[in-house]
Amino acid sequence: MSDGRERVVVEPILRRRHPTARRVDRLLTRVLALAGQVLARPSESLLMGVTGRSRGGPPASSLWEGGKALELGRRALDHGQYGEALVQFARAADMAPRDPWPWHGRGDVLQLSGDFAGALDAYDQALQRLPELPVSLLGRGNALEGLERLDEAQAAWRRALELDPELTWAAQGLARHENGEA
Repeated sequence: MSDGRERVVVEPILRRRHPTARRVDRLLTRVLALAGQVLARPSESLLMGVTGRSRGGPPASSLWEGGKALELGRRALDHGQYGEALVQFARAADMAPRDPWPWHGRGDVLQLSGDFAGALDAYDQALQRLPELPVSLLGRGNALEGLERLDEAQAAWRRALELDPELTWAAQGLARHENGEA
């Protein structure tokens, strides 16, 4: 029987994050993204660790013009909407022509679509803007592997590992070919 009082359910604090904690996370993500742009060489492992992203790439930032389009492109890519992703990455590249990330995103889309030549061109465009971007070197190696240009792929993976020794996908690509598994 009810005594007329409403029942209040208190959700444990671990199940949901406090709005202040979410704001601090967003602020930290923006600061790291800005620091990466200023230093011209973001630490991918640090960015991925702090933002919790499973793929290489920067956290989307509203600090620069193409940030929203880049974020929408990444989201579309994550949901397999390759056409929409290409549109958003093109918008981001138009708004921030010196930024490598829209080109890297385009390379990811084209590679997943099986257009390895187009992906290679996109990764090269990203590397023209930021020559020491490990994840774009990784993508370049993967595209070269898709084009069966294995020596060049291995060189790209080696360079990516020189810049970021924790880039496991590059190490796996090298190991696959050095052990004759590919």
